[in-house]
Amino acid sequence: MIYNYFTYPPHIIKFLEIFLSLSLLLSSLQHLKNIHCFSPQGLLPWDLLKRKNIYVWFRSERFKCFFGKRSMLLLNIIRILLLPLYILSEKEEFHFPTLVILTLITYMIYIRSSLMSNAADQVNNIILTGLVISQSLTGYTSDKIIIYFFALLLIVSYFTSGLLKAHEANWRNGVYLKQVLITRNFGNPILLKSLNQVNLKVFKLLSQIIVIWQLSSFLTPILPTAILYCYLFVALSFHLATGLLMRLNGFIWTFTGLLPTLIYLHVNISNFL
Repeated sequence: MIYNYFTYPPHIIKFLEIFLSLSLLLSSLQHLKNIHCFSPQGLLPWDLLKRKNIYVWFRSERFKCFFGKRSMLLLNIIRILLLPLYILSEKEEFHFPTLVILTLITYMIYIRSSLMSNAADQVNNIILTGLVISQSLTGYTSDKIIIYFFALLLIVSYFTSGLLKAHEANWRNGVYLKQVLITRNFGNPILLKSLNQVNLKVFKLLSQIIVIWQLSSFLTPILPTAILYCYLFVALSFHLATGLLMRLNGFIWTFTGLLPTLIYLHVNISNFL
């Protein structure tokens, strides 16, 4: 039933839009929670450069006002208000302009807060850009092309991540996995104590499962359907664990929203073969 549902591009696009909106909502709520971090000299990436390399315009009062705390507050509030309109609007004359405005606001927020962003935020930017291009062209074919692109994006993301982990001995033996989980949970003493008590062999096994799962991503288009379901289940479990244990909650919504693109790619590759 699920497999058949995601053989239609409109269903995949709507599913992705809903999960993307949840990820953007969570991102904005986190920005509002940490609004005190945003000042004219706050989280701008060019603050890491030497002052002589910073453009004069970036030091202007207009720039500071536009990217200051008040602007970040307004941008995130506007984004939160736009999300229900984006999801619920069925008419193209409302849906597409909302998507464009949402994309521009997300770019502006990302530019201002890129130092506290993660891979989910970067992928959100790519998804929004892809949807804008696809929906500006309109038509069933453009939806199919962008779904293929998103599927390839997900496969490349998984595979390159697995390749980097496989290259590091401490990822293969579980040391880095344990260190990452402990580092991300310093504020949770109960979970921290539990993680410290887990034998390193468990982390080694989990780490190797993650590496194998990520490296096998390029096989998803040609896997038997039953094995594809297993792969997707592992992917969903991974993103849930990443969100709950590492507090990277955006990963749950962003990457889960892309998983149906693998089903669509699998269906069409299977039909072709």
